[in-house]
Amino acid sequence: MVYAALWVTIGHLVGERAAAMLGRHGGARLLLLIGPLALVTLIAYRLWQRRRYGAAKPDVLRTEPSCVDPTR
Repeated sequence: MVYAALWVTIGHLVGERAAAMLGRHGGARLLLLIGPLALVTLIAYRLWQRRRYGAAKPDVLRTEPSCVDPTR
């Protein structure tokens, strides 16, 4: 119930201003709003994964010989 109330409140406070801004400036503003939001969402998801599963462990990584000869 708190989650729904939060979104309704945010929508009420920001909704008309966001609609007016998108009406005036179109897709350019939409891109400026969605781009950073997508980046923050990706970072939050990765941090959540790290917290849930832990950091990557080096024993999981395999080392294979390289095709490049380091003596040349």
